[in-house]
Amino acid sequence: MKMRFNIIALICAMYLLLGITTQAQTSNVEDDNVLELYSDGSFAKDISSIISVADYKKYFTNIIHITRVDSNTILLQSRNFTYPTIRIEISNGNPKVCKHSGKNILDYLTIQEGTILRQPVQVQYCVVRNINQDNNDITISIYQHKQNKLLGQKTYTLNSITHYHYKARLVNNQVLAYDGFGKEFKVTSFVLKTFDSMHGYTTYTGNTLSPQDANKIATKVKGKTYYISNIKIIGHDDKVCSAEPIEIR
Repeated sequence: MKMRFNIIALICAMYLLLGITTQAQTSNVEDDNVLELYSDGSFAKDISSIISVADYKKYFTNIIHITRVDSNTILLQSRNFTYPTIRIEISNGNPKVCKHSGKNILDYLTIQEGTILRQPVQVQYCVVRNINQDNNDITISIYQHKQNKLLGQKTYTLNSITHYHYKARLVNNQVLAYDGFGKEFKVTSFVLKTFDSMHGYTTYTGNTLSPQDANKIATKVKGKTYYISNIKIIGHDDKVCSAEPIEIR
């Protein structure tokens, strides 16, 4: 009986340790302080990560009107109210509020400003654009507007924990890559392939097309599509990363 009890205790201890480990790993993955800076120089944050769930449900699930006060401030009006209920202020950049398109976080949809919406919408993201990179951080503050009550505030730092998404374009037969602030980064390699080629593709070292492939693109048959993908660059902090592919129709 004593041996059976010891085995049960050992199993319980193993489950407890496993639970602690799993919880620790989860908390490391869900790091809301990491900025995902998109290739247009913007980032999006889930509003429910800035304020309480109760306040989010109360103020952001039935929005009928959005007003821009200035480049850093917008007002939101909920259904059944005759005045703005929420104020969002950004310390660095221009705020917009968006809803999800149903695919992924990059597919947010901007909600129209300045007119009464026919149907109330649920606002999910605060998107910040036109960020001044000379400033070291960005603070999002959300207030209950009429009472000037701060519901939530978070500061995000533009530093090494920022994840940049780079955009590429083809200029004079060269593949060039940029971050959202227009800074150019070195392209080390890329792959060129066509839509109608099942297996054929060309891998390039460096950033320049060959004269032959450049001519093919310049004189391509109507309806034929070229893709420049697997674009490798030397990004911020000299890290090797990828840029968004280029589609040439």
